[in-house]
Amino acid sequence: MSNKSFEHVQSDQRMIVTIFEQNSNFTKSNFTLSGVLLLNGDQMSAWSEISLATFIWMALPFLFYGACSSLIALFTLRKHPYIIFVLLPFFITTILIPLSFGAPTSMILAYAVSSTDLSVSPAVCMVFGFLQTVIIFIVSTTRLHATL
Repeated sequence: MSNKSFEHVQSDQRMIVTIFEQNSNFTKSNFTLSGVLLLNGDQMSAWSEISLATFIWMALPFLFYGACSSLIALFTLRKHPYIIFVLLPFFITTILIPLSFGAPTSMILAYAVSSTDLSVSPAVCMVFGFLQTVIIFIVSTTRLHATL
């Protein structure tokens, strides 16, 4: 009896192995970063592709905003002896905010979109990324005004 159950388990294991060998046809993705940045890429349906495209389109406007605000601070305070202490927080937040806010929200948005099994164009990811950046600016401005 126990020998028969062992054969059954062993035959089930063979069946599982043969299932994986038969289903080894993976679809090849045509995802490229240039397609995302130039908005002419293929439709995306994988979670990793959507989250990366959304994160890129969130980080680029934020980096532009951080560079512009750093240049404005540099030119307006160019004669101040402690200018480095003003620019250093700008550079730090320009890197930390996209990593701490942009990456998780991009992943959550991508999960919500990919769970619907619909394909998404790079333009939709651009809209998601810009909306994330705008929301960061609104929250940051209202928090600044609330403390004043």
